[in-house]
Amino acid sequence: LLLKRAEYAKRQADFEKGLAISARMETEKQKQETENLNTLIKSLNEELDIKIIMQKISRYIFENYNIQYYGFYLVAKEKDKIEMVDAKLPELLTREDFEAIRKLNIPLLNVIGAHALAFKSGRALYLPRIRKSGATAEEIFVLEKCNFNSFLVIPLILQNDPIGFLDLSNAGKMELSKEDITRLSILGEQLAGIIYSSNLFKQVQEEKEKAIIAGKETELERSKS
Repeated sequence: LLLKRAEYAKRQADFEKGLAISARMETEKQKQETENLNTLIKSLNEELDIKIIMQKISRYIFENYNIQYYGFYLVAKEKDKIEMVDAKLPELLTREDFEAIRKLNIPLLNVIGAHALAFKSGRALYLPRIRKSGATAEEIFVLEKCNFNSFLVIPLILQNDPIGFLDLSNAGKMELSKEDITRLSILGEQLAGIIYSSNLFKQVQEEKEKAIIAGKETELERSKS
């Protein structure tokens, strides 16, 4: 009986030791993730090129969260829709599908959709398993063409007002904890501030207008040929 008690006590001590080690490792992991985020934010504030900023964000989300794809949108002046500014999408997309997604305007008003919900609540919306019943036709188009299975919509908030969205997606499963979503939401807040506190906002608008003009010119050339 004494031997059994000793074995039980040893197993219990080993178990508690394992929990302590796991807790310490988790704390160290969270500390490292926070340091990585702070390093990224500092780096972003030193940039004036939206392409470079999004490249850094893309590298960060892949290295820290294994997230493969993103979409960066701005809310239109009328606040009734969002328009894509930049994105990293699956290579399986045809050029036609990519252009269709890039030109797509996702509605925010009088619709049931992920972006509309995040726009109203001002909070990130995490969908580890996408349900098409809660998406707009435009959102479904993107999800089906890109074959996305997981989705995180982060509103970019400035003075309590969403000015854009950062969409994070995976073709496979995307597993995010509450702490992960909190950090990514902080990244979204910083991105919103960077855009509005510099000439980036004007730059983004100009680049989008150039892209629209270039797209129209391409369509005109195709119609002539």
